[in-house]
Amino acid sequence: IRGFRVELGEIKSVMQSFPGVKQCTVVAQYDKNDPKKIQYLVGYFVSDDNSLQESKIRDFMKSKLPHYM
Repeated sequence: IRGFRVELGEIKSVMQSFPGVKQCTVVAQYDKNDPKKIQYLVGYFVSDDNSLQESKIRDFMKSKLPHYM
């Protein structure tokens, strides 16, 4: 993606290790209306903890993964 080798399994593993995340997946998508078809990453998670915040997961993942992931 954007010239970088991205391992979706590695990203998923880091997300899964966050406390409170029961299940997760990561996929590469692109905006079908964008003529450049630039890909981006999307992560989905399931949790029983209603207070779990996406921003906290994102910050955790930023501290564990390279910036392009």
